[in-house]
Amino acid sequence: MTLTTLTSKTAIPPKLSRKTFEFLADELGTIMEWPTALHDVAEALAKTNPRFDREKFLRRAMNKWEETHYGAHLLEDEIPY
Repeated sequence: MTLTTLTSKTAIPPKLSRKTFEFLADELGTIMEWPTALHDVAEALAKTNPRFDREKFLRRAMNKWEETHYGAHLLEDEIPY
């Protein structure tokens, strides 16, 4: 299923659960090249479930994106003497 399928006006969105949304946030957050694409995904997913929490999904996906692309090694700011 593609993003186009989910956003198509004629497509019937699948019924997705909270666990599915959590899985998608974790997986997509690690593989997306740019985090702005996650907003498009969230928009499409919002159409699949009226109880979808867009902000919660984005927060989780963005955290995964940051963990993957800006790991703890980049935050090391100790000055060695």
